[in-house]
Amino acid sequence: MRRLAPRTDSGRIVVVRGQWGDLRGVAEPLLGGEPLQQMIPYSAFAVDVPAGRHQLSTGTDSTAATVDVAAGSVVAVELRRRLDTRDAYDVVPLGRQEAQTLMQGIRVLGLFDRTAPAAGGPRL
Repeated sequence: MRRLAPRTDSGRIVVVRGQWGDLRGVAEPLLGGEPLQQMIPYSAFAVDVPAGRHQLSTGTDSTAATVDVAAGSVVAVELRRRLDTRDAYDVVPLGRQEAQTLMQGIRVLGLFDRTAPAAGGPRL
């Protein structure tokens, strides 16, 4: 997680999909209702955001998480498949140690910058 440190003027959210037994399908996390990146099982990505409160979900059937991100900090969340529905996920905040454990063996998909709106779409 230390190597994932963001710039000092923004925060970083690391999104992990690494639940044992979650071996199928594509998850589509949303940040403030806007799509981020489709995720396959055992994958992760990071997104730089302005400091402040942000809501992450995977749609209407999911349990959203609200995270407070300070400038220069890293916050991690996990997408956990819900057992009561086929394609719904809960977004669960993770502690540092739990996030580091889940990140082992996961391929990072990308780093996205959502700190400022860009003309024509998000900056990558």
